[in-house]
Amino acid sequence: MEQLQEENYPRVFEIEEIISISWAFYKRHFWSLALITLIAVIPSIYITLATDTEKVLSASLDFTNTNKSFPVIDINILKIVLFSILISTFTFLAKLIFINDTLFSEGNKIGESLLKALNKFVPYFVTMLIFVIGIVTGTVLFIIPGIAFGVYFGFSTFTLALKNKTIFESFTYSLDIVSGRWLKCAFYFLVLVLLNFALALPLSLLIISFHNNIILVITNTFSALITNFIEIAIVVFFINFDDTKVN
Repeated sequence: MEQLQEENYPRVFEIEEIISISWAFYKRHFWSLALITLIAVIPSIYITLATDTEKVLSASLDFTNTNKSFPVIDINILKIVLFSILISTFTFLAKLIFINDTLFSEGNKIGESLLKALNKFVPYFVTMLIFVIGIVTGTVLFIIPGIAFGVYFGFSTFTLALKNKTIFESFTYSLDIVSGRWLKCAFYFLVLVLLNFALALPLSLLIISFHNNIILVITNTFSALITNFIEIAIVVFFINFDDTKVN
């Protein structure tokens, strides 16, 4: 956090500095972020325990069986899944706000972050949907346009969450941040994605190996807590590149 207040700031951080700042913040505010994360984890735990995970995983991993029969999922479970997606999006937004506010001040409380997230949830969710649709469409059609879209507008949801911008302005603001340094942004995004993958890989192997609902609950919970570190890193990345963008 000190790097954000040093005399020669603003300057573009190296990826190692972003990771270092994020790790210090993660250790300091682990339990606050964990508490917000639990809001999304609890519905996930219910879904996991209510679903025959072993049959689903066994069927999906049996590539020799051409007549796969998946267990019927109750409509109520589907409703809970939808609710889980919405609540996960909400808690992700709340964590972004908490991280952004707490980086510069210790005054932000979890309740304040949740209230701010509630006020911004609908435009944030719409921005996220547009972003995801853009990436999927570009990737399916030509792949490279999907990657380019993802990098140029990768900060759109963060802009909507952390700046006083409309949905349209969030995309143009992200474009302004990335313009002139697309390759650097792409490299930073790639490093953080690979780091998240590396941290989550051992947990994924546990899920594949044991096919057990209790193991799945434990691994999903730990995975969510680990992902908080990557979320912090992306917020620091966003703030730094926002501060150093060419006006």
